[in-house]
Amino acid sequence: MQVSHIARAVPTPDGKAMLEVAGRPTFQLNPVAAAIWMRLTEGLSTHEIIRRLTTQFNAPEEQVEDVLR
Repeated sequence: MQVSHIARAVPTPDGKAMLEVAGRPTFQLNPVAAAIWMRLTEGLSTHEIIRRLTTQFNAPEEQVEDVLR
């Protein structure tokens, strides 16, 4: 699944990412947003994204679900 033809997330050394739109840095994503974007580009389901974020950030599933709503 390709999320967008003109937008992509480029990881930065500090664990964040820059969201580039049409080749221009537009938004800085925090580590959680960067992880979500990367999982979307992998084509994962919402359930699988929640499961992986819960593990990656050692957070309760309910808290991760709230972030995605």
